[in-house]
Amino acid sequence: MKHPVYIIQAKKGRNQWVAISEFDSCLSIFDKQYASETEARKAKGTIKNFLKEYSIGDKVPVRVRALKSSDASELPGQ
Repeated sequence: MKHPVYIIQAKKGRNQWVAISEFDSCLSIFDKQYASETEARKAKGTIKNFLKEYSIGDKVPVRVRALKSSDASELPGQ
């Protein structure tokens, strides 16, 4: 069984989760696959600090999502 990869998403609208770069293009460097949940959570913390620092949307929900290979359509860069 393959290990999952982790991506970071931001909530946009009522029920829509999008890649972090779709929320703000400045965050496109974080729009990648992370090998470990710990690495993804560290990046999420950096994103939350960025959003707060620049008053872009410190109340915006940001999540780390595990994807299995069957969820390949949601992977960044596809």
